[in-house]
Amino acid sequence: MLEVICTLLIFVALWTSSGYHPLFALLIWRIMSLTDSQWGALVGAYSDGVLVVVGTILVSLVTYVTHGSLYLILDITKKPQWLYRYKLQPAKSFSVSLLKRIGSKLLLGYVIFIPYVWALYRCEVIRVDMISLPSSQEMGLELLVIILSTEVCFYTSHWILHWPSLYPHIHKIHHEFTSPVALVAGYAHPVEFFVSNIFSTTAGAWVYSPHLFTWYVWMLFGVIGTQVHHSGYRFPWHWKVDHEPDFHDFHHEAFTSNFGLLGVMDYIFGTDRKYREHLNKRKAIR
Repeated sequence: MLEVICTLLIFVALWTSSGYHPLFALLIWRIMSLTDSQWGALVGAYSDGVLVVVGTILVSLVTYVTHGSLYLILDITKKPQWLYRYKLQPAKSFSVSLLKRIGSKLLLGYVIFIPYVWALYRCEVIRVDMISLPSSQEMGLELLVIILSTEVCFYTSHWILHWPSLYPHIHKIHHEFTSPVALVAGYAHPVEFFVSNIFSTTAGAWVYSPHLFTWYVWMLFGVIGTQVHHSGYRFPWHWKVDHEPDFHDFHHEAFTSNFGLLGVMDYIFGTDRKYREHLNKRKAIR
């Protein structure tokens, strides 16, 4: 019974990060239905170094470019119109001329990411010494540690980068986009890319070494999640109880509110006050 509950919770967590798209529900189901023999064949075919370093880079990069490009097509063509009308800031358009800058920042980010992943491998942070998949309980605990660590570390680093003494030199680059799009999720100064985008989202792995399968799943849906938060769209399939992507979109619009991902740290420290006031005003207008 516990195994079933954990499986359901994992499904909900991953589906939430992907913005509740029906197609991602099918992808999650397919991933969770992978068998030990299929996983064993993958692990046995490559060395540990290839699995951790190359596998991590491929999963994150392919996901980033593919998923982000789908949003990009919608941003540029504004078609289909029935989807584009769900853009949170429709008055602001994306310029194709910015793609070169976005690409150069992403390339620089991965130049930093590669040696970091190599360090994870050399320090044996990611567990690759098994030929069987983790149980749902094991995977659920690993994801919980990673997600909570990400919330704490990302909130803290993001808040610090907004300090007046640091903001103009580092984080201001990311805020060049007041109306974000999916592909700018990783558009950042090298210092920020490492501290907020790389370390914050992987800090949990240093605390509680995850199974390689859990790690791949986190890389996949972690990238999808941050792009959904930066997409600037709230599609009809988004559940009303979910504060994203409105939560982070408001941060890009207001700058001094909503520093975290889940909203937990912002609620504790009151840094979501402007956002709550914004929501109340919107409700009053309606």
